[in-house]
Amino acid sequence: MSDTNTKTAEVKKKSNPIVLILIVAVLGGGGFGAWKFLWHPATSAEAKENGKENSKSSDDGADRKKSKKKQVKSVVHLESFVVNLTGEGETGYLRVGIDLGTGTEESSGEGEKKKNDGATAMIRDTVLTVLGKTKSAELLLPEGKEKLKKDLVEALDERVPDLGVLEIYFTEFIVQR
Repeated sequence: MSDTNTKTAEVKKKSNPIVLILIVAVLGGGGFGAWKFLWHPATSAEAKENGKENSKSSDDGADRKKSKKKQVKSVVHLESFVVNLTGEGETGYLRVGIDLGTGTEESSGEGEKKKNDGATAMIRDTVLTVLGKTKSAELLLPEGKEKLKKDLVEALDERVPDLGVLEIYFTEFIVQR
């Protein structure tokens, strides 16, 4: 009986360092991954560019960020849309909530609000037109949703250019076939 107890004790003593090493490795790897991606998200190519630009002047870096991509300054919320979808031999509908990320600052004034009522009608009409042309099979794939976002941005830029739509955010997305 004592032989089995000593063997079990020896096995426990041998396995503890292995478990400890595994735990340390997993925690260390997770910590490194978090540090790398959360606090240092720049890739090596971006880091090289930043290094070159930082050696020139610190003002150039600020100008580069502004010209790189326009930033969303305000978000316009639209009420949900429900549309019939097209498709060969298919019937279905789409219920989608959309918010528009715009490059223009939102102002709070009653005169502006009255002026926006006409723009809201044009925005909703444009969105309904684009949604009505889509097929339900396309919307079930992530690529179809991305294409829909792109089509909406292009149509809104063409029809309501003063709004300056940069991004489309889906707040709800239900397809029934």
